[in-house]
Amino acid sequence: ASPTSPTMEYPGGLDAFVTTHLALLATERDSEIAETHLASSDASTLAALAAAGYAITRLALGDTRTGLAARTILELHTRGGRVLAPGKLTPGDIVAVQATGGAGSGGGGA
Repeated sequence: ASPTSPTMEYPGGLDAFVTTHLALLATERDSEIAETHLASSDASTLAALAAAGYAITRLALGDTRTGLAARTILELHTRGGRVLAPGKLTPGDIVAVQATGGAGSGGGGA
């Protein structure tokens, strides 16, 4: 193979590669259809979404700081006080934030 046309070695050859990836794509598509159905069905209550692993409920803000490129970094805790693993919000993520009457939730300000 020349340096300008890279080749990929795959056990079983190109046919096995294509067959494997078609099966993976079909599995991913079926999963996305099921997820979309759950989110759009009458059973899409917050409890049902949480039970299916599509929502995390009752998080509390533990800490905020400024990160690289002036991004706001939030540290979220569960009801039991466990800190959630680092992650990120991406386009399409659905987020609801509500004040709970704790410190900083008042209507005052400068």
